[in-house]
Amino acid sequence: MDKNNSFNDAVDYLKKHIGIPDKISLKKLPVFLRIFGYLVALILFMSLLLFFILPFLN
Repeated sequence: MDKNNSFNDAVDYLKKHIGIPDKISLKKLPVFLRIFGYLVALILFMSLLLFFILPFLN
């Protein structure tokens, strides 16, 4: 089955009229949004890492 062909009319309707998002590529985003996304992911990762490691250091 092709990527653009839907298997029934309901899915076709959702894609055309309501707009189910397709996969996005981070390389197509503006540089500011890419950097912001990477910073948010880094802050989240570091906070989780500290949350799980700091109790063992005391």
